[in-house]
Amino acid sequence: MQTNTVKNESGGLVDAARLLPAVWQDPACRPSLRWLRTNQRNFPHVRLGRLVFFDVDQVKAHLLKKAEKKAVV
Repeated sequence: MQTNTVKNESGGLVDAARLLPAVWQDPACRPSLRWLRTNQRNFPHVRLGRLVFFDVDQVKAHLLKKAEKKAVV
């Protein structure tokens, strides 16, 4: 069985399906997997061939930074 998860030293690289519950804990507020794949270019990610992985900590930091920008404007 092939798994689409790669771990680095911090254990932060995950595939899109595992990123969603890691970043958005509340299922009612969680975007869909289709939305994430459509907007993945807006998030920090790593490509290995056709596979795409996300660092959970980097995505959380990116979302916080984006939210702070909106709050200032």
